[in-house]
Amino acid sequence: MLRSRLKSLLLVALTAFAAASCQENDTVYADLKDLSPEARKFFGLQGSMQRTAQAAGNSGSSMINRSFGAARADNPSLAVSGETASDSTLVPVDPQPWVSCAVITQTENPDGTTTYITDYGDGCIEGSGDYQYLMHGKLTSTYKYNNTKAGSVYVYDYFSRTKMENYGGSYFYNGDTSSWMNNGRSTYSGSSSYDTADQTFSGNYTWSDSSKYGYEKDTYVSNSYGNVVYNEKKSVTSASHYEYATGAEYYSTTVILPLVMDYSCNSFAASTTASLRCVMPATYVSGRERIEYSRDGVAGSFEIDYGDGTCDSIITIYENGKIFKIDVFADYERVMTAEAVSGSTGG
Repeated sequence: MLRSRLKSLLLVALTAFAAASCQENDTVYADLKDLSPEARKFFGLQGSMQRTAQAAGNSGSSMINRSFGAARADNPSLAVSGETASDSTLVPVDPQPWVSCAVITQTENPDGTTTYITDYGDGCIEGSGDYQYLMHGKLTSTYKYNNTKAGSVYVYDYFSRTKMENYGGSYFYNGDTSSWMNNGRSTYSGSSSYDTADQTFSGNYTWSDSSKYGYEKDTYVSNSYGNVVYNEKKSVTSASHYEYATGAEYYSTTVILPLVMDYSCNSFAASTTASLRCVMPATYVSGRERIEYSRDGVAGSFEIDYGDGTCDSIITIYENGKIFKIDVFADYERVMTAEAVSGSTGG
């Protein structure tokens, strides 16, 4: 009798435990209308970029494409169908060539880098024909490119550093004037290799940028840095941080788990073996980043989880104790319509 009662109690306990476990694993997703205006704005910006990239058949591969520019130029056999190694493009002759008023100097440095300086001083007019611009300030660029070949492997190393000092100007058009100015520094470096024998490639690049940009009466400040590694199968952003600020708002994004793009997830991806062009999927398949903001006196943060590696466009947003499941494409209009409704009601 006692043994039977103990069995019954054990069965009840196990049933309760199983029920509790199911409840813990059954995530309840919040309604998209509860997303903050700040999260909507970030999602809208990111979603628009991804949608545009997908429509163009390209989603952020310019960095990787750039790293193979010299390798392709040095190996004419890599020219894709319809292209030739020589340039046969007909370029019309400009009857009024562009005339620069800058003092331009080029210096070959002992470390193998080249420094190119464009100096407009306190200001001067340059242009072509009726297109005249007032330019001022100085732009200094230091760069170095190395190309080597070992057997069937082409290796390309590159480095660039740019400094802008009161660099800007004023454009005149139909009686209107637009002025801009930039002060900042940036660096970019990386390495890539391509094996023509097995049609594989790999590489990495790092960057950092600090800029203060003025356009008319508005001033924007941005700071960023990051590191990406890639091959013919995927790219991984192992570290990245970006800050953007104006007088009224501030946004920052920080990678807290590596962001992974899987090239195979794109059903209409171009052949990397034929054209060396990486057509990336619409969004990351895994990784996590934190977004912090301050806008109109309201400060907060949220996190975006891109998934477990599955090929889809689903992201999860964690904000203010709530969890939102969003399809970057299917839910885009709903999220942005909700933003418009929220904005019109002052919410």
